[in-house]
Amino acid sequence: MIVRLDLAPGAVIRDDDLQGRLEMGRTPIREALQRLVRD
Repeated sequence: MIVRLDLAPGAVIRDDDLQGRLEMGRTPIREALQRLVRD
């Protein structure tokens, strides 16, 4: 989503929105977002 620019640079990313789009649970999404923040 980031590489394909499905999410615009600077866009607010809500974990509950990603849950629906990716059909994943909250924990893996939150962990991935935390890793992105650190990078």
